[in-house]
Amino acid sequence: MIKSFLTKTLAISVILMLSFSVLPAQEKQEVKDKVEKKTEMKMDDHKDHQKVEKESKAKNDKDSEAKIWNAYCPVMGDEVDAEVKRVEYKGKTIGFCCAGCIKKFNKAPEKYLKNLSPDGKTFKKK
Repeated sequence: MIKSFLTKTLAISVILMLSFSVLPAQEKQEVKDKVEKKTEMKMDDHKDHQKVEKESKAKNDKDSEAKIWNAYCPVMGDEVDAEVKRVEYKGKTIGFCCAGCIKKFNKAPEKYLKNLSPDGKTFKKK
């Protein structure tokens, strides 16, 4: 009788131990699955954000190019580079061939604007 009781107790103990050892593994897997799902969602959100950002930048670049008043740099006379920073002056967006010209222009804007035709489409020789 004692042997039977010990055998049953041992069997129950083994079953309980196995149950508890499996449970944390299942919980770990569930946590891991949740983390992976959140990571995937964040990656998707990031990709969507990047896509919107690129579309917005492309639209802004097109808008900015359309808004540049002059076709030629008022300082050097070269064609305006759309990638170079622009300057707002008297309600006009002035484009430049390089960043160095911006510094010169800012020192004497009227002097350099005289180098351009009234519509900003041509560079007049000095």
